[in-house]
Amino acid sequence: MRLVEGNASPYLLHSDGFSWGSGSGQQVVSLIRKADSSERTTLWQVEEGFERTHRPNGQPIRCGDTVRFFHLKTKKYLHSHKIPSMLSPDASEVSAFNDSGDSGDNWIIACNNGTLWKKGDDISIRHEMTGATLRR
Repeated sequence: MRLVEGNASPYLLHSDGFSWGSGSGQQVVSLIRKADSSERTTLWQVEEGFERTHRPNGQPIRCGDTVRFFHLKTKKYLHSHKIPSMLSPDASEVSAFNDSGDSGDNWIIACNNGTLWKKGDDISIRHEMTGATLRR
């Protein structure tokens, strides 16, 4: 997944299993440059949103769909809540948490082109519960 910032972003969503030393104490999620990435730490599986109708594998994801991102290395979901970020106190913390999932794991897909999220497309994601958009 790429983070949109103007044109195609050079950043990927990354986690390596380390936890925050304060705040929620949950697993750290950050952005890293594609050139510095390891597929093992930037590979996320897209699943249906928590407590949403099951989606068969291979079904297209539409712009506006609610999904969850499951980090394959650490087996946790991309998560957010109203706990302030240690790095940006005016923003909410983003973490990876809970291998079974909860409503803090739901993200809404916003596409820049068309009505479906296609491979290679740049997207942005908005946290369903807080309304915050993931940004660099």
